[in-house]
Formats: sequence, C-alpha cells, structure tokens
Amino acid sequence: MTCTGPETIAYPDAASFPDVARPDTGGTVVAAYLLVNLLLIIPVLASIVRALAPLAADNTGTRFTGPNSGWEIYTFTGYVTSAQSHIDGYGEGALFGRVTDVLRLTDGTVEYTVSVDDFDVWLHPGQVATVCQAVNGHRAEYIAVINDSTGEQFYNERALWRITAPGFDRLLLAVFAGLFFWLLLVAVIAWAVVVRSQVRRFQYIGVGPILSRANSEAHALRKPWAALSWRPAAPRALARRGLTPRALAPRALAP
Repeated sequence: MTCTGPETIAYPDAASFPDVARPDTGGTVVAAYLLVNLLLIIPVLASIVRALAPLAADNTGTRFTGPNSGWEIYTFTGYVTSAQSHIDGYGEGALFGRVTDVLRLTDGTVEYTVSVDDFDVWLHPGQVATVCQAVNGHRAEYIAVINDSTGEQFYNERALWRITAPGFDRLLLAVFAGLFFWLLLVAVIAWAVVVRSQVRRFQYIGVGPILSRANSEAHALRKPWAALSWRPAAPRALARRGLTPRALAPRALAP
C-alpha cells in the first residue's frame, strides 16, 4: 500500500461567487422618512390653501366672506364708563403674563361689560368705543375694539389666526414635529407666513366695512351726558314698566 500525503483542497476564490442581492436598508429608511413627511404636511397644505382666501368682512360688516362666512360679526357701540386692566402673571417668577382689560360701555339704554385678553386697549371714560365679536355656532371670539373717538383700533391677533386657520392651536404642535421632519417644518413656516399676511391685510383692508358700521353706530348714540348718567333700573321699577333685567340684555352682541 502506498501512502500519500494529505490532499490539498482548493476552495473557489470569493470573486468567483455570483453577486448576492443584499437589502438596501439605507434607501428604505429614507423612503419611509419622506413618506412620513408627506403624510404630515397634507393637513398643513390644506390649511395653506384655505388661508389664501382673503380675511375680510362683507359689505355690511356683519359677516366674514369666503370660507370664513360661517362667522357672524356682532358689535356694541357705546360710551366708555370704566376701563380697567390687570396683569395675571404665571410661570416661575411671573416670567409670563396676560393683560386683561375690563371695559364697561353704555349706549344710554343698556350697559355692556366685556373682558378681553391681550388687546392692549387704551380707552378712557367718556370716549366712544365699539366692541366687535365674531360668533360661529358655540364659538365666540372678541376680535377687535375700536376707539371711535380717536380712530384707534385694537385687535386680538390670536383670535384672527384661529378664524383664518381652523385648528391653529393644533398646528402649533407641528412646529415641534418639524424639528425632526424638515419638510413639515418648511410647510409650517409657509403656513405661518400666509396666515400672518391675511391677518395683517384684515387690519388694513378687510376691516373697512366694520369700521363704517361702527362709525354709523357711534353717530347714532345719545348725547354723552345722557349715556354716562344712565344707571340700571331697580328690578321693581322694571316690573312696573313690564320689563325684566333679561329684556335689557345687550342685543348687539351675542350672549
């Protein structure tokens, strides 16, 4: 018997194996990321399209136009009998604060009290002012206070943003999501630019019919001394005249 040495087994070179398809995990992640971006920006794009319609009052100044026509506009014009403001601080060390203005007006027939936040209203007793409120179903927003004596106008921009872009508060959450999804961040920035331009346009152009309405109501007011000397009648006096305190509730503004 002849013994031979160990046989040498030749293994094929790695280059001789056919190419094996490997999953492209990088491309899948990018595609999923872009898909999530697109899904998130759809509601933002819809809000942008809606906000492109001008924010304006109709010719009578009693309703908004276009997609915002569901909002009716109520006004109350009277002489200012009292104007007070106070700041409610919150946060550590009262770092943040909210300015609340409490106004009392009378047209010589009824007295109206309104509390508005962050309007920065400047009114003095004896001046004529108009309070504007937008109402849509169960929702109500004080949108403006007009000083008819000086022509100054004070707006609640946050309320105007909510009217122009429904879901405004929810869309603010998209800003935080935009820190992770850059396409969403770009869409939110574009949305904010469009809405802000519409709110600014309303303050200079769209509010025109409301100013005309407030001016007409101001000219129809009773003499200031008659209005400022008015006091609510006692319940018994109202009963003798067949009236109730509820009957004297302001009719110009929605409850």
